[in-house]
Amino acid sequence: TSSPAEDARLLLIKSSNDFEWKYNSAYSREYYYKGMLKTREEVFENDFLTKITRNNFTISLKTGETVPWGKNEEEFYYNSNNHLIRYIENSWNAKGEKSKFSKKLFFYYDANEKLEKIITAYTNDDIRNIVIIFYDEEGLMKKISVSDGNSNLQYEVEFFDYDKYENWHKSKTSYKNGSEKICLREIFYKE
Repeated sequence: TSSPAEDARLLLIKSSNDFEWKYNSAYSREYYYKGMLKTREEVFENDFLTKITRNNFTISLKTGETVPWGKNEEEFYYNSNNHLIRYIENSWNAKGEKSKFSKKLFFYYDANEKLEKIITAYTNDDIRNIVIIFYDEEGLMKKISVSDGNSNLQYEVEFFDYDKYENWHKSKTSYKNGSEKICLREIFYKE
């Protein structure tokens, strides 16, 4: 294997002997595995939308040639304050049929521009998760409340022991059924 390589613009062009990237423009690149095209990625951007389209390819067993094998699209919508307000993910199979499971996330902010709610859905009528975020008086995340609309799973996560970089070091997850889970994490900083 070889070391990762970058071009003059510091864009990754090789991660090993098997994986390579080719940049067609500032908004388009191709990913190759052992010299065969696997993905063509294109990016569209304006002030309120970033759209990433990935066309996937595979090798035809009949001809040995590279052939289309589905597509994925991700759309990131932003408000005038440049906060992410909506994310949509769609995919199509090799026949061009769109998946019925388009993933959608909606982000809501309070008057102080802090994220306060995230809703995950597959369709407008099929809400999967609702996450509500609570902050303390210093503006640190104090607790999140999660409701799973599909399984009725409900739980809350509380955060404790913040360091000077505002990262928490302890959390406690409390489930609706009464069970709890404690998480401790250590973060090491280069100073």
